[in-house]
Amino acid sequence: MKNLSEYLITEQAKNWEDDDQYIDELALKLENALAEEFVAFYQYTMAWPFIHGKERNKVESVLKDNAKDELEDHAYWLLERLDQLGKRPETIKNIDELNSFAKHKYIIPVSVDVKDIIEDNIKAEQGAIETYLDLEEFTRDKDIVTHTKVEEILSDEREHLHELEKVLRDIVKTF
Repeated sequence: MKNLSEYLITEQAKNWEDDDQYIDELALKLENALAEEFVAFYQYTMAWPFIHGKERNKVESVLKDNAKDELEDHAYWLLERLDQLGKRPETIKNIDELNSFAKHKYIIPVSVDVKDIIEDNIKAEQGAIETYLDLEEFTRDKDIVTHTKVEEILSDEREHLHELEKVLRDIVKTF
């Protein structure tokens, strides 16, 4: 694994590496995003086996794909980045703390109807976009590595939102 200094590109970017306050705040933001990724994975995973409705098969596929992204692409990278920063996810090391630490909480489904599940997941993706926009702004012109990956994750979250909105439009048309 590379040292942080090997990733740095500009003099301006080098300044943050010695700023303990910045790194602590960044780690907290990354940890918050990590909590939300685990919550999102849980939300998608707990939804797809129980949904009902005309578009169930299509929705199931979208939810499974999104769950995989949230865990394998996003959460794993956030864990790796925290490790590179010399930080551990202390505030969410207990599963019971995940939802309390996540800014955008797990939405407990009140219905197993496809339309309701999709609407809940749209709200969750909107929250994820808000979280990553904050991280994008926080890391801009400082931490190039985190900023670049955050932009990639933000793109994924926007794609998830777009897919869910398309599915919702299709569902509304069929009713």
